[in-house]
Amino acid sequence: MGDQLQALDALRSSATGLQKLSNPARDSALYELVKLSLCPQEDSPYQVIAKATQAFLLCGHCDMLPEAAPVVPDYDLTDPMDLANFFSFANIRLLRGAFIKHLAKEKLGLPRRQEAEQASCGSQTALVTHEEVKGWAADLKAGKERQRIFAISHDWLFYDYCCLYQFLRTNSEEESSFCSALQNMHVIYSHERTMTLCIDLTPHDPSSHPSSPDFRCSIYHFPSNACVEVAPSSLLPNDTPYDSRGWCVAELQASQSRHGVPGRPPTQRLVGRYPDVYVEDMEAQVPMPPEVFRARAEQGQLRFSDPGDLEVALRLQSEAFRKTSGRFESLSLSELEADEIDVLVKALPFLSNLQKLEIKKSKPLAGKMEDLAKVLHGKRTLTSLSLPENELGVAEVLLVIQVLGDLGSLTNLSLAQNNLDNHAWVSALCQVLEMTGTTGRRLTWINLQKTQMGEKGAVALAQALHAAEAKTAKTQVDLEGNDLGAGALHLAMAVKAHEGIAVEHRMVKFLCLGLKAEGVLLSPLIGRRDISHLEFDFDESAIPDLGDDGDDRLEALFSEHLLELTTFTLRLTCKTLGSGAETLAKGLASLVKLRNLQVHLGSCSVGDDGAVALAKSLGELTQLTSLEFSLEHNCVGDKGAVTLATSLERLLELTSLQLNLAANSVGDEGAKALARSFRNLKTLTELQVSLKSNSVGDEGSAALGDALGNLTQVTNLQVNLEHNGVLDATELARCFGKLVQLTHLQVNLGDNRLGADSAKALAASLSKLEQLTCLHVDLLGNSVGDQGGIALAESLHTLVKLTSLQLDLQGNLIGHKVAEGGLQGSIVGHEVAEILATSLERLVQLNDLELNLAGNMLGAEGAVDVARSLGVLKGLTSLKVNLGDNGVGTGGDVDVAAALAESLNNLMQLATLQVSLERSSVDDAAEALATSIGNLKQVTNLQVRFKSNSIDSTDARYLAEAFESLAQLTELWVDWADNSIGDEGAKGLATSLGSLKQLTRLQVNLTRNNVGDTGINPLAESLGNLVQLTNLQLILEDNVVGGNGVVALAESLGKLVRVSSLQVNLERNSVGQAGAVALANGFSTLVRLANLELNLQASGVNDGAVDVLGEALEKLTKLTNLEVDLRSNPHVDLECVKTFRARLSLVPMLLTYHDDDDDDVKNLSSLDNAI
Repeated sequence: MGDQLQALDALRSSATGLQKLSNPARDSALYELVKLSLCPQEDSPYQVIAKATQAFLLCGHCDMLPEAAPVVPDYDLTDPMDLANFFSFANIRLLRGAFIKHLAKEKLGLPRRQEAEQASCGSQTALVTHEEVKGWAADLKAGKERQRIFAISHDWLFYDYCCLYQFLRTNSEEESSFCSALQNMHVIYSHERTMTLCIDLTPHDPSSHPSSPDFRCSIYHFPSNACVEVAPSSLLPNDTPYDSRGWCVAELQASQSRHGVPGRPPTQRLVGRYPDVYVEDMEAQVPMPPEVFRARAEQGQLRFSDPGDLEVALRLQSEAFRKTSGRFESLSLSELEADEIDVLVKALPFLSNLQKLEIKKSKPLAGKMEDLAKVLHGKRTLTSLSLPENELGVAEVLLVIQVLGDLGSLTNLSLAQNNLDNHAWVSALCQVLEMTGTTGRRLTWINLQKTQMGEKGAVALAQALHAAEAKTAKTQVDLEGNDLGAGALHLAMAVKAHEGIAVEHRMVKFLCLGLKAEGVLLSPLIGRRDISHLEFDFDESAIPDLGDDGDDRLEALFSEHLLELTTFTLRLTCKTLGSGAETLAKGLASLVKLRNLQVHLGSCSVGDDGAVALAKSLGELTQLTSLEFSLEHNCVGDKGAVTLATSLERLLELTSLQLNLAANSVGDEGAKALARSFRNLKTLTELQVSLKSNSVGDEGSAALGDALGNLTQVTNLQVNLEHNGVLDATELARCFGKLVQLTHLQVNLGDNRLGADSAKALAASLSKLEQLTCLHVDLLGNSVGDQGGIALAESLHTLVKLTSLQLDLQGNLIGHKVAEGGLQGSIVGHEVAEILATSLERLVQLNDLELNLAGNMLGAEGAVDVARSLGVLKGLTSLKVNLGDNGVGTGGDVDVAAALAESLNNLMQLATLQVSLERSSVDDAAEALATSIGNLKQVTNLQVRFKSNSIDSTDARYLAEAFESLAQLTELWVDWADNSIGDEGAKGLATSLGSLKQLTRLQVNLTRNNVGDTGINPLAESLGNLVQLTNLQLILEDNVVGGNGVVALAESLGKLVRVSSLQVNLERNSVGQAGAVALANGFSTLVRLANLELNLQASGVNDGAVDVLGEALEKLTKLTNLEVDLRSNPHVDLECVKTFRARLSLVPMLLTYHDDDDDDVKNLSSLDNAI
């Protein structure tokens, strides 16, 4: 080493002499001196180059440098043309990616810039011309997107060895190019149109290079003044780690500025070891101020192969930082060490435009938070501050919160996944929220995931959000991963009370789905521990399936904050409640101060075990005065009913009980147990019990009657035993006669097997109940016959206080006699009707009457008597009468219709009118009926059901014209199925409908009316004008509608954007491909549609039509129920139907399809049972 130093001194002393020589002589002498004095034979070519470079510079070889430094242009780091100009000014030539691939294929090394200028790749030069680069920049400025330049691209790239002139630069042009490049090197690494690829794959030991043994790389050999091929093993190893190499760090720092510009390309790095490498985005690095860079270099933390590069690198790094620090809009940093955080603290004041700062997974941050908080203070450009997963404690977070008030533009804050184990910090945050809320500024997104926020913190946060009351911006708080306890309820109330608040948390969102109350009612409850009333209503879309293991979401319904509840309502519908019933039972049992409770669990598969658990919980609520408990359609049997009865016996303060066990498996044992419990409830004044669609027989019915007869204090009684196995209800019927205090009575015994005796017993009881104001008797589908009918009709005679009467005797063999050949009419039917008419005429206080006598044999005179009696009841505001299918016979038709029309002329106060005259041949009285209906100016709800009445186009026009005069009409139901209105009748209906723009609900049934496109087109046009419709049913089954008519109809449907429920039946019409596509297009605009029933059976649709239909329906995000009938369409195959079902797999669906290979009709209700 000493010999070499002496040689260097000799070179320095001879520099003046060398400069006096001519250039050729001087160069020759210099080369010889270097060879003899600095480059022993044992030196590697790498050492030769390094030493020769230093000697060359020391010897003052200055005439090869520019005499004066040129003016350094200032380049715009966003302008592609400025980048192109820099390449041109510094004569930097980019390398073609295709040339790199060629070298790799031929296993050749990279050439220097000097040699690369002579190389080619096919018909192109290896280096990109300046004209090409400027053309690229011009295209970009003209809006033509092309490839980026990689600052090392799949197309063009900058690689300094190939793109900059390398040692030995032998003329002033090469040296000038190199110096100009160095002066603005940061432009390449910082420009928004470049990307940087970091390659840290060079092995520390050259002998371990994975290439073949005969691989050679080209290196300039100073002694021979030429490039020579050498083995990598002969090169001097560079054992400096990549992140300690000065130039590498400087270049990465320059590249780093692109991380802070939204939409700009990041820096990427190659990861792995050759040949198993891949590219990934590099995480951002801490921006390094120049003084930090210098200090690290001077301390040896950053190293340079040539010590002379230090000052050059420092100048370039300083210039790059100066020009790019203001570009940082976003900075995301991860896994920082303590010294990196120190650098960040020093850098932040320079990042004048920083808007988003994220520091995550940096454990040392806790110890540096005070320093960070100081520099954040007053950082008014900051809109987002994210500090997740840093193991921050409460003290550190309080430091952050203290500066929030000074961050005037801050809208986003994340403190997620830190160790915040008490709620002191929440109180501080809440103060900031309240302060910003009053000043009009607002944090719009707060991420507090997994911060160990507990109940107290959540309640405090709810109060703060409520107090801040978002008015101008929405505040979203993410609290997932925290056990909020009762706080979840208070947050849910805050969300429901203010549209501007949203909370991401499983429990909170669950509670929000069910919480029912106006914000004005919830606001006073937020934060209180003495909540007295709450109501929840969860439908199946909120909880599709709680599973056999239950769901801890149900626990959120109950907490210590609800122990003061006196009123609680829970409605829940789901497929499987599972052990959630146990959770509900436990929660309910804790609400011991309840006075009013409503629990409705419909179709939840509760079963006997769940019913037992729930029933036992009710037994703990001994202060209840009002209870509504519904387990309809839940597979509950006698076991559950018996346990429920046992619990009810303990509720001695009950005054009101509503019990619904409909559609279960309760038999006589369960019914008898319930009866015993009712007997003990002496304080009851209201009792409603439904055992509809169970297995209760005569014993159960009799037991109920025996018990109910003792409840002499009851004034409102409802008993529903519809669709059971009751043959004899006389005991039950007799009990009602003991309850003379009753004012409201509802008895539903429809669809059993009752005869005249049961009807007579019921009639005898009814005649005693002179205090009744409301009576509902449903005996539909029994066999009470003439005697039972007469008794019931006579019983109404004394009930003169009635204001509401519903009597359903449809299909009860009244007026029938059994004769050879089947049922025939009898004169007794007329007698029943006459007595009933007489009784009705006495009920002058009635304002609500529903009378269903269809399916009997009243005869013409009987039907006329009933129809005429209605005219006496001038106080009626609601009338629903069904006299259809009563065997009026030829000659009586006109009388019935005329009598009804005459009565309607007296009922001017009607707001609701429903008239059904099926198979009554009223066509000759259509004009009279139309006139009467048209005079009812107060009607808002009208249903006219004239199915099978020989109505022709003229009749249809009369009736339709009546609708036009009903300006208050909002609901209309027109059922003219099985008539003959034809196209002309449809046109008349269309004219009337077009004027009813106030309609919100409409049903039109024109099944089998020989209506074609000529009638449908105007009807469609009119429908398109009814833009207030929310519910539409259009039934056109078995007509002659063609593709044109369906297209017109579809276009009109598409205009009804308010519709949420739609039924379209085009069965046995010629819909075809075009019609189905039009329907799909129409449906696609109905963004509010939740329920759709579409019948395209035998309509000529094909696979393509079904596909288009599926695509359209898939876009309807609010759709919750879908029924589609595709039967008898031979060009729709199974695979198409399966695809349709899969596309809409999230929508509850009944999809009916007829497989030609199998005569059975297939219902595809889910993918699991798809054909």
